[in-house]
Amino acid sequence: MILYSFSPAILVPIAVAIAFALLRRYLAPGSPTLSHGVSMAELDSRFASMNWLIYLGMLLVGVIFGSVAYKSLVALNGLFAASEGPAYFRLLPSRSIWWFFPIFGALSLSWEITLFIWALFSKRQTVDLYIKWTSLKAGFDSTRTLRWMALLIALPTGVLTLLATPMHTTVHADEMRIRQYASLSSLKYRYKDARWMAIVKGFRERGGKFDGRAEILVKFADGYTWSSAANRDFTPTIDQKLVDFLSAKMNLPIQYAETESDLNLDQVH
Repeated sequence: MILYSFSPAILVPIAVAIAFALLRRYLAPGSPTLSHGVSMAELDSRFASMNWLIYLGMLLVGVIFGSVAYKSLVALNGLFAASEGPAYFRLLPSRSIWWFFPIFGALSLSWEITLFIWALFSKRQTVDLYIKWTSLKAGFDSTRTLRWMALLIALPTGVLTLLATPMHTTVHADEMRIRQYASLSSLKYRYKDARWMAIVKGFRERGGKFDGRAEILVKFADGYTWSSAANRDFTPTIDQKLVDFLSAKMNLPIQYAETESDLNLDQVH
């Protein structure tokens, strides 16, 4: 039990040590020889005192990059929903899903962006020497490492996140329009085709623990079941105005249950 309790604290530094060992083996900084007749001691004296400034620049670049990327994804998602035209309700996915690419992008790209900006106001030779110095100090090529991270992690995450931007549900006078992940068009479901409507409080995990996630469920004639909680944050209550609107439009009795599995669908006609 003690070993199990402390396993995360043990595994994290071990994983970091292994990662650094692999980087130093497969992404070595190359020849330790410095060009331009500059010694390592001279570079230590030159760059050690300004290293904090570069890291501060990376932090600022990362924050700006992440903020702009996040706000752009949120705005794009809103534009997809707005493209459906006037709607009584717009249900958008959880904003937390838009943070993955900004975070990975900031981590992998802030180094190169910072050095690019530095090179605009300084000699390229100075920037190149700094890159060489940091690689030799770290024992691996940090620039190549971050480029691989951008290619293998940030880029796929960005593509997958971008494909999620169309997701939304808009509620109109006679129908609801549902745009799913990576879909090219919206699914349109008319209220007259709804077969039953229910409100559940949450769901049970495999161990039986109950998790609160209130949602409205509507099943249509083709068998599709719409959930107001799909891709959204867990909330303990539902929007009563949305319930009243859908109930009036569908003219169906509402079932109430703790979970979807508790619904008595035999009573639905």
